[in-house]
Amino acid sequence: MSSMLLGGDPYASQADYPLEAYGYLYNYAASVIACPPGWHLSSKEEWESLINYAVNIDENGCDGAKALASKVGWDQSSADCAVGNNPTSNNVTKFSALPAGINSISQSDYNASYPLVAIFRPGRYASFLYYSSENIGGNVIISYNSNTEPLGSTGIYMSSPATVIDLNASHYSVRCVRNHY
Repeated sequence: MSSMLLGGDPYASQADYPLEAYGYLYNYAASVIACPPGWHLSSKEEWESLINYAVNIDENGCDGAKALASKVGWDQSSADCAVGNNPTSNNVTKFSALPAGINSISQSDYNASYPLVAIFRPGRYASFLYYSSENIGGNVIISYNSNTEPLGSTGIYMSSPATVIDLNASHYSVRCVRNHY
């Protein structure tokens, strides 16, 4: 059996995770070395720029989530502006955010001998790590339903920068960006 996690806890692997469709989920320590030479983990500023671009070209007049989300794999939603509502209108940016889910372990649980694992299952969330500065990073989450917790009333959520300790307790997708020379 192949684990869906890199840099992860062996108790957290999920046998039914569609690895072939979504790829691996990374903790922060694994994500900063996941990109090939000439590429880097997306920064907070790069994500902010992408989200602003997505909002500006979002043909649905929404928050940019639909503009970034792939057209396939999302759970259905009837909420206005939700990526799960009429997903054929998603992805005008061609970013194709896949709903790979999130593997989240709270820090207190992570230190326990058998950590409790929360999987926001595939189909509901696309989640990505970003690099902010040395030992600091954060995450960006796109939700299938624009009014779904933990996101509140928006389909895109960007966390405040957090310490690597906190980010190593959870697993997200990674998008690498080509270095500019």
